[in-house]
Amino acid sequence: MNNKWNFNAMNIFGIFMVVVYLCAGTYVLVTHYFDYIPLEIRVILGGFLILYGIFRGVRVYFKIKNPES
Repeated sequence: MNNKWNFNAMNIFGIFMVVVYLCAGTYVLVTHYFDYIPLEIRVILGGFLILYGIFRGVRVYFKIKNPES
């Protein structure tokens, strides 16, 4: 097994997008700027963004860790 990490432009962009999804989900959940949207919809949207950010983070981690796949 190779311990070499694979950092190229697409992987760095993937990390950036993970941060964007996690921050956007947190922002939707905790800010008062979206008070005109019902609370249930905000929780669903924020939760979806956070879960998708975690999913993307796991995929990017394995892509960086194992560049052969």
